[in-house]
Amino acid sequence: MREGEKILFAPGYTIKKMLEETLSNKEQLKDAFKQRIYCYYINPAKNLPSFAQAVLCCSLIDFLADIRIKNIEQVKEYREFRKEIFKLEPYRKLNVIHMGERIISFLVNELKIFNLDDAYNFCEYIRNGLVHEGELNVGVTWIILLRN
Repeated sequence: MREGEKILFAPGYTIKKMLEETLSNKEQLKDAFKQRIYCYYINPAKNLPSFAQAVLCCSLIDFLADIRIKNIEQVKEYREFRKEIFKLEPYRKLNVIHMGERIISFLVNELKIFNLDDAYNFCEYIRNGLVHEGELNVGVTWIILLRN
């Protein structure tokens, strides 16, 4: 978020302040994340149509997965699952954690709201459909399928 010449991490927290003060202060860091999540994601989503809310929620999941899933061990379970699904070794570099792996591992291991199969379907069809393709039909179809 830009405010004039300043780039904000959250209201009241410039990137400069984050680097110089906030990262070393646990309470300020928690407040900065709370401000960011509520001011940039949750509160705006309350005033938006459901499609925009879903995109914001997917963006929030991306953000949280990116900061929480940092090492290869955290995605190992998903990599084994993917290997079983596709019956081949992944073509990706094994020492790099890709965003889809972060999201799926975050949903399964951190939030504990999906099993691997449902997290894969969420990431592949809902998140990628909404965020990358902007296709509400794909997202809605999978939400209905996941609920049944």
